Amino acid sequence: MKPPRTPGNIMTFCELRDKEVINIVDGRRLGCVIDIEFDITCGVIRKLVLPPQGKYFSFFSSRDNLIVPWDCIERIGCDLILVRLIEFTGPPPHPSKDCCP
Repeated sequence: MKPPRTPGNIMTFCELRDKEVINIVDGRRLGCVIDIEFDITCGVIRKLVLPPQGKYFSFFSSRDNLIVPWDCIERIGCDLILVRLIEFTGPPPHPSKDCCP
């Protein structure tokens, strides 16, 4: 059974994209959400799309984007999205602390 919709568990895409994504397996900062993929038949979000490691935005080259399956999300907080990506072997993230506009 789905939990009832309350103001505390509803979020817009604009709110989601302002959150930084952290891999709890190794503590890497993966970047901020740039897009989502969802199933149009049932209206369920399937994946978060993040920019390639070391780049801020990559609207024109989607093949290098990092895809995070929805099932890998552990928690969505006020400022962060915690994910568990066990097989992630990407390069170290960009050293900037202000990755999210």
